Amino acid sequence: NAFAYNDKAESVTILNSECSFDEYALYNTGKHMKIGITDSTIMMEDSAVSGSNEDILLVYNSKIDMGSNAFAYSDDITDVKFENCEITMDEYTFYATGDSASVVFDECDITMQDSALSGNEFETLDMLNCVALEMGDNAIAYSDDLESVNISGTDMKIGEYAFYNAVYLRTVSLKGVVEIGDEAFFNSRILRNVYLSDK
Repeated sequence: NAFAYNDKAESVTILNSECSFDEYALYNTGKHMKIGITDSTIMMEDSAVSGSNEDILLVYNSKIDMGSNAFAYSDDITDVKFENCEITMDEYTFYATGDSASVVFDECDITMQDSALSGNEFETLDMLNCVALEMGDNAIAYSDDLESVNISGTDMKIGEYAFYNAVYLRTVSLKGVVEIGDEAFFNSRILRNVYLSDK
């Protein structure tokens, strides 16, 4: 709870640092806040930033390890971008997070435990030029607002039920995915366009 309940906070910036966030470090913090992390190594314990009120999360050239529920219930987020990062997400990292958010991972090495992004409120998800992607079971399940998914890169694996019950998912583009688990897109009721390519 180090910075919890600071509801006037406008920004959190971390540069060239090694930093650990304990549980609830930024709980219920900020109002239309921006979080920026660059050239840093970050360890986030469970629920470290849960319930915070940031609109924008930007992470560049960093290694970030996020515990379960690390960003859960941050329901104001509209823009998320990770670029050139090594990322590990525990279960429910972004649960019930987002406000029709646009989410981009670009040139990242990503490990997602089961249910890591499940139950989010993202509208678009782009995972581009992935160095590696390991997506656990139910990783992005129950993402009720998700409309499009674009995944490209090398050595990418999508787990079972990864996008289960993403009921408004319309377009999926997968380039370079080497493994898709059973029923990965099960119950995507209005899925209209699916693009698959080796490269």
